[in-house]
Amino acid sequence: MLVEGDNLHETLLLNFVRPGAGVDAQGRRDLPPWEDREPDTAAVRHALAPAGPVRLFTWQSRRIRLVAEGDRVIGCVLANGDALSPQDRQNFEPMSCWRRREPSTKKAGVPIYMPHKHLPGRAFWRGIGGLLAEKEDGRTLPPGILGSATLRIDEIGARRRVRLRAVGVVYGTNDSVVDEIIDDRLTVALALLRRDRPALASIAEGAVTVADLGVRALRNLAEDLSRAAGGDGDGARVRADAAAYAQLDGLYREWLATLDDDTDPEAAIAAWRKDAHRLLRRLGADLVRDASPAAWTGREVQGRLLNTPRAEGMFLAALHKTFVIPNVSEDERHEPQQTKVSIA
Repeated sequence: MLVEGDNLHETLLLNFVRPGAGVDAQGRRDLPPWEDREPDTAAVRHALAPAGPVRLFTWQSRRIRLVAEGDRVIGCVLANGDALSPQDRQNFEPMSCWRRREPSTKKAGVPIYMPHKHLPGRAFWRGIGGLLAEKEDGRTLPPGILGSATLRIDEIGARRRVRLRAVGVVYGTNDSVVDEIIDDRLTVALALLRRDRPALASIAEGAVTVADLGVRALRNLAEDLSRAAGGDGDGARVRADAAAYAQLDGLYREWLATLDDDTDPEAAIAAWRKDAHRLLRRLGADLVRDASPAAWTGREVQGRLLNTPRAEGMFLAALHKTFVIPNVSEDERHEPQQTKVSIA
């Protein structure tokens, strides 16, 4: 991940990690390999470890020998280079999120961290909880560049918007082929990255949690309607999930970009709950409207009658429990219109 400013100069400054900002550089030991040792040969080098970010960023993971004939290069030999494990490199690698690996931690008796991989097909904002702030229990560690970027708030202002850009590669068979490239951006105010004011980061993460719970309720509705009509519900869940997150994507990004030092956290999360609740209710109403006649008749599932009215009732109850929207006007409470059927 990197922080993008309005131009290359600003981007370089925002991603420059100052000494003491959470990234260790072990002085003169942290050198690129071409300044620290004799040229590599085909021999395997064992027990190597980086001494800092410079060595990590210039790690010789592959070796290439050019084959010359006279004054021309006619070929090359490409071979494996130095092996490097990803564990506990958080003090050297400032552009990755880190997650504590519980099995390894339990076995070693000390915290063991691994890079937190971004899931392909999942929007960047859905993982914002591990990005903005370090958890009190130490489960996740944010990228070091974010802490360094906040040191420049006094220079460019807490309300200044920057772009957080996530870039990654999903490898396939034996990590030897590229299956997918991840490239996503979020626009945020620098204030959202401040460690001394965690309220904004907290509501940004809380908004994602609420959205996930609301989408789960919609998935369950889609599955119940499918099963009530005699289907298995799996395909309906997948389609409802994709439709919901596609709709929430733009809504969340726009809302996130409004958060800054002048934001009232309680008012901001209340606005998000209201908008997300309205959107998910509308999507649920669309599913109910499009339900087949067989779903209205319903069938017995696990010893209980499951039909459209019962499925809708469970959906609305789940949404209410998740969002708990106070002071909603009567017009908003009944928008969109829902079918008035007893579900006793």
